[in-house]
Amino acid sequence: SQKITGLQDGTSSGDAVNKGQLDAAVLTKYCIGLRTSSASPGSPGYNVTYQSETDPYSMLNAGTGVVTIPDTGVWMVTAYTEFMYSMMLVRQHLSIVVNSSTTSYVSNDASTASVIYGANVSGLYSLTAGDTVNVNMSVSTGNVQCGEARFTVHRVA
Repeated sequence: SQKITGLQDGTSSGDAVNKGQLDAAVLTKYCIGLRTSSASPGSPGYNVTYQSETDPYSMLNAGTGVVTIPDTGVWMVTAYTEFMYSMMLVRQHLSIVVNSSTTSYVSNDASTASVIYGANVSGLYSLTAGDTVNVNMSVSTGNVQCGEARFTVHRVA
């Protein structure tokens, strides 16, 4: 076999790279957060938290709902939550928040009381290592209640 051993990590565009460096560069990193029962945070705005996670790269803090991006690239973010409340005529917002700034959101109006409304939001983002991403839900009147929820963040390029 023709094998070069002891090859260092490349730093310039013309450098040869070792297999470990190549694997790390092309590996798709991801995390998934799940909430399977309701939470009643009470305040008008709520960062969604998760009861379980699939997180092989330790990106998601399920207790705070915040993902810290491990490396620079293009990332796909998707979120689904159930809004639960007993008031009519309430506007609900589900937002993706990047570095504490809302970037994408969806809004719905609840026309019937005591109904669960589901909402989805997604976005494709160019993120830098250390950036943070989370999902926020809010309502125009009263207290927000979160039913089931799912949050995925994965690197696509």
